[in-house]
Amino acid sequence: MPVEDIIRGLQEVGVEPGDILLLHSGIGTLSRSGPSAVNNFQSSSYGREVLDGVLGLLGPKGTLLVPTAPTTLAYDMATRPETFDPRNAPAGTGLIPNLVLSLPDSVRSPVPWQNITAVGYRAKELIEGHEQCGPYAMGPGSPWQRLGQMGGKVALLAVDHDRSSTVHVPENNHPNEYPRAVFFNKPHRFYYRAEDGSERTVDSVLHAVRWADGDIVRFCRSVDMRHKIYREHPLGRTKVIGFSAQAQYEAFLTEMESNRCLFDSEFRLP
Repeated sequence: MPVEDIIRGLQEVGVEPGDILLLHSGIGTLSRSGPSAVNNFQSSSYGREVLDGVLGLLGPKGTLLVPTAPTTLAYDMATRPETFDPRNAPAGTGLIPNLVLSLPDSVRSPVPWQNITAVGYRAKELIEGHEQCGPYAMGPGSPWQRLGQMGGKVALLAVDHDRSSTVHVPENNHPNEYPRAVFFNKPHRFYYRAEDGSERTVDSVLHAVRWADGDIVRFCRSVDMRHKIYREHPLGRTKVIGFSAQAQYEAFLTEMESNRCLFDSEFRLP
């Protein structure tokens, strides 16, 4: 898929210069989705071209965020325990997040669970203080909540809603009002390496329920039938989905008030 087509697709779903944008992406899917195969394909160089295109679209006043959860699963990291070093731990979330981590001006949260990295105009403002937001890593004061409050957008580039982190912001901000019990009843302790090199701890609540690929997609499609919050644009054999983080959050809260959430059995695959 040519990079110029990807950038045009992002524009079609509402991404503009100066935006705060959370990007989830599947570079492998994108590379196979164009009109013809790419000779001598190099995923790293292609990923850099895509990243440069996205940063160029956002411009000097824009900010890009990417999920950068480490390769170790959260439950394993909490129960071993394993010290997370945000300065050198690779992301387990794909090529683009690791390329963002390699940028000299990127800012990474030290919180291992729901780890996130930003680069650009408002990066520090979005990320700072994440370690003080426990025990809900996506809760009040977290970068994930700030994304919506600051008018941020989300783009799902060659991935679907089951790869979208922001679907979990509502239960983190309203754990007591949430229609279903989805968390362990006490936080897990995580260890991380602070900027000064010292080892510190942060307590984060983990989900106690599981969901399969497809469950979240089914819920989001159901929500969109009533709230019309998602925009889609085809990219060859894949697509890009764009939406306002706050619009999704408010739509999910409305669903909560009707006793509906993404963990309901009606959305489970058979």
